[in-house]
Amino acid sequence: MPLGGRQKNEIHWNHYLHNMAHIHEFKRSIPVKTPLGEGWIVLLFDYGEFSNSQYMVILDNGDIRYFSTTQLKVVDNATIGLTNGE
Repeated sequence: MPLGGRQKNEIHWNHYLHNMAHIHEFKRSIPVKTPLGEGWIVLLFDYGEFSNSQYMVILDNGDIRYFSTTQLKVVDNATIGLTNGE
């Protein structure tokens, strides 16, 4: 039996919700080095295991840019106890 309009829309909506990104807001921003200079990670957009996560970074000059994991490196910050292990 074919699906009615309402059932079809509910299935489509459920599929859409399951494919959305998970967004994480950091309680404490993380200092990073990017290709455009240093900045602070404030949000993480996780698109799942088969896609590259994106980070929203506020650069020191005030610009807001998005970077993938491979473009970022954690910067040492003794005030908040972060070291990059080098």
